[in-house]
Amino acid sequence: MKKILLLGILGSFLCFTGISQNLDPSDVPAQVRKFFSTQYPKVVKESWTKDKGNYVVGFTVDETRYSVIYDKEGTFIEKDAAIRAADLPKPVKESIRKELPDAIISSIMKVENAEKRILYHLIIKKGNESLEIIYTPEGEFLSKKAIDVPKEEKTGKSKNASVKTTDDKGKAVKGTETKTQDKKPKETKPAETKSK
Repeated sequence: MKKILLLGILGSFLCFTGISQNLDPSDVPAQVRKFFSTQYPKVVKESWTKDKGNYVVGFTVDETRYSVIYDKEGTFIEKDAAIRAADLPKPVKESIRKELPDAIISSIMKVENAEKRILYHLIIKKGNESLEIIYTPEGEFLSKKAIDVPKEEKTGKSKNASVKTTDDKGKAVKGTETKTQDKKPKETKPAETKSK
């Protein structure tokens, strides 16, 4: 029986496009805070950052970590929720078991955009390689990005990792390497899901 191990959930998912700027809530436009508090009225503690002109708010509800992105007018762009492997749709689990049977899952994010499209972003470790894999709810593989974590990151000293996209044949796509700010995953007990 194949098992999928969940080592930890990232406090907030990797932001693959740059380094975010921490903000005091008073520095967030009133309309952005208003839309957030309307959508999530029970949140009492949140942290704000600014990334590429958008406002990102991180918070926890019922032990689930979320990040929500708004533009400067307060328009909703995307919501990310850290989820457990057990909460993945069955077709995604089956695809992972078939395509990546020995992979160890570091984190899983359920990502929903403004058009209500849902995707599952997984950070996995396979051998010595870390990858971001994206699936549709139907289990269709969409993309894979190799994440090269510098040696210092393993000790928690570095905050940058290099990300490059690969095509469906596993070859690096020129011009896709970017720098990212990683957050070290919180160490938790591994959770398991059993194949049915």
